[in-house]
Amino acid sequence: MLSEEPVQGEGVDALLNLCKTYIPKAQSKNLVMKVIQVIMDRIRASNEHQETEEIREKAKIAVLIIVQKFSEADIFEKEECDIFLENYITEVKDGMGFKIKRFLLPALISVSKQLDYSAFINNVYSLFKTFCNDEVWGVRKACIEHMDKLVKHLKHEDATKFEECFEFFKRCLTDSNRWVKNQALV
Repeated sequence: MLSEEPVQGEGVDALLNLCKTYIPKAQSKNLVMKVIQVIMDRIRASNEHQETEEIREKAKIAVLIIVQKFSEADIFEKEECDIFLENYITEVKDGMGFKIKRFLLPALISVSKQLDYSAFINNVYSLFKTFCNDEVWGVRKACIEHMDKLVKHLKHEDATKFEECFEFFKRCLTDSNRWVKNQALV
C-alpha cells in the first residue's frame, strides 16, 4: 500500500538525493519517468481490479510529488514536463478531490518554467483561476500559498492576469475561513 504524503515526500527526497549525487542526469530522468509510468500503470490497473479510490489518490499524489521535486531541482526539463502534461495530467485530474488539488497546483507551477507561455496559461493559470473559486477552503489556501510562484511566470505586459491575482489576494483577506485569511497575510 502507498504511504501517507509526508512519507512519500521523504521517499522522493531520498530518490532525488540519490539522483543528484550518484546518477547522471540523463539516467535520472529516464529512471524517474519510468517510476511515474509504473505508478500511473498501477492507477490504470486499480481501475480494472476495483482497488479503492484511496489507493488511486495516493498514487496520483506520489506522481505529483515526484514531478514537483524533480522539476524544482531542474532534473526534469521541457521534455519530461511535456510528457507529464501530454500523457498523465488528464488521468491525474480525473475525479480529483481536495487532496489531489492541494498537490496539483504546486506540481504544475514547478513545471511552468519549462512551458511556453500559452501552455502555462492553458494548463497552469487556468487551473489556478478555477481553484481560486473552489468552495473548499483548503484549495483556496493552496492558491494563495503558491500565488507568489505563479505570478513569476506571467508576462509583465499581461496586466489583466496580474489584476486577477490581486483581486484574488484581496478576496482572501476577507475570506470566510481564517486559514485562508492567515495565509494571505503571510
